[in-house]
Amino acid sequence: MFKITFLGATETVTGSCYLVQYGNSKFLIDCGLFQGEDVYKRNFDEFDFNASEIDFVVLTHAHMDHSGLLPKLFRKGFTGKIYTTPPTTQLAEILLLDAAKIQESNYSRDNQNGNTDIIYTTFDSLNAIAGLVSVDFDEEVNISEDIKFTFRKAGHILGASSVFINLGEKKIVFSGDLGRVDEAIIESFINLQENKYNADYVVMESLYGGVVHQTRPDATNELINLINETIKRGGNVVIPSFAVHKTQEILEILKEAFAKNLIDQEVQVVLDSPLAIKATSIYSNNTTFFDPVKYNLTDPQIVRNIFNFPNLKVTRTHKQSLKSSNKIKSIFIAGSGMAEGGRVIRHLINNLPHKNNMVIFVGYQAEGTKGREILEGQKEIELDRKRVKINADIKRIEGFSSHGDHNDLLEWLKNFDQTGLKKVFLTHADPDRSEAFKTALDEKGITSYIPKWKEVVELD
Repeated sequence: MFKITFLGATETVTGSCYLVQYGNSKFLIDCGLFQGEDVYKRNFDEFDFNASEIDFVVLTHAHMDHSGLLPKLFRKGFTGKIYTTPPTTQLAEILLLDAAKIQESNYSRDNQNGNTDIIYTTFDSLNAIAGLVSVDFDEEVNISEDIKFTFRKAGHILGASSVFINLGEKKIVFSGDLGRVDEAIIESFINLQENKYNADYVVMESLYGGVVHQTRPDATNELINLINETIKRGGNVVIPSFAVHKTQEILEILKEAFAKNLIDQEVQVVLDSPLAIKATSIYSNNTTFFDPVKYNLTDPQIVRNIFNFPNLKVTRTHKQSLKSSNKIKSIFIAGSGMAEGGRVIRHLINNLPHKNNMVIFVGYQAEGTKGREILEGQKEIELDRKRVKINADIKRIEGFSSHGDHNDLLEWLKNFDQTGLKKVFLTHADPDRSEAFKTALDEKGITSYIPKWKEVVELD
C-alpha cells in the first residue's frame, strides 16, 4: 500500500509536484513553480507537508514548473538529496539562480509597503543546487531494499526523464514531460524502448490530449515565410522564447535557413537572453545526448558549433542589449517565453505599437500570462508598468512544441504491457485536454483517472 498526493499540475498545467508515501518513507517527484496569474499566488502558500520530513526528491527535468520550488523546499527545512540526470543538474543550476534573482527583484520592487513576501532567495537556490545528485539514464538507484528508481529518456528537453519506481513489488511510472516522436535535437523516447515495460500505475502528462501538432517541416516553413514577410515590409520579428530547448531549436532552424539563402543575408538575429546563452552553451557541451541519426556525433566540433552562424549576434551585457534594441530588420529572440519578464519585455514595448512588426509565439502560453493576453487579441497591454498599444502582427506557430501531441502520448503509452496496467493518472493539462485524452484511453480499454488538486490516492 502506498499513497500519492497530487500537489500540482492537476486541473492546471504548472506546479508539478507529487508526494509519494510508502511505509515510513516520504519523497517528492518534482517540486515546481505555479505559473500564470490565476495560480501564481499558490507559490506563497505553505507546503501541504513538513519539508523536514521529506527523505529525498526525484526531479524529472529542469523546467521551472517542475523544479522552481526546490529552493523553497530547502528554505522550509528540507535537507535531503535531489536526484536527477547530469544534463538536468547543469540546467537546473542556471535556472534556479535566475529564478532567485527574479524573486529578489520582484520583492525589491513590490515591497515598498512591507506587505509582500518572498518565495525564496539566492541563498535558498544555492542550497538546492548543492543538493543535486546526478544519476545517469538507465542506472538504478537503490534508496532502500524496497525503494528503487531508474531514469529513462523522455525527449522534451535535454536531460528530461520519465521515472520508473519500484516500491516493494509495485511499479509506478511518472512520465515527466514527454517529447515528440519527431523530436528536435535530442533523441526521442521512441528510439530507446525495445521491450514492453511492466507498470501497475502510470502518472502521465496530457497537455495536448486531443490535439495533433503541425509537423516540424511545416512549422519551419511557416516561420521562415513569416520572417520574410515581415522583413520585406521593413519590420522586426520578436520571438519570445524559452531559454531551454526552444531557443536552441529556433537557432538551428535559422542557421540552416541562412545557409540555404532562405532569409535575406542582411538580416541580423539577436539572441538577447543571458539565460538562453548559458543554456545554449550547456547544450553544446552535451552533444552525446543529441540524436545520432540527425548528427554526426563522431565529429564533436561540428556538433558543438551547431547553434553558431555569421548572422547571429549574442548580447551578453546590458549595454549590448540596449544597443541591439534599435536595430531594424532584425529577429529578436529573448526570454521569457511567456513574456512574464526578462529582456523580451523591452523588445515588446519597442515593437508592439508598430504595424510593420511581428511577434511570433513558438511555445505554450499559460493562462494569466502576458503572452496569453497578447495572443488572445488584446489591443493594449501593460508591460513594465506602461500601457502599450498592440498594432504589430501576432502569430503563433504550433509545430515547435517540445511536448508530445495526442498521438505522441499514445505512442509512449504503447511501451507498456497493457495487461498489468491498472490505472493511468492524467495530469499536467487544462481540464478539457485531460478529458480528451481520457476519452481516447477509455476507447482503448485503458482505465484512467483525472485527479483533483491536493487529492490523496491510496494504491495497492
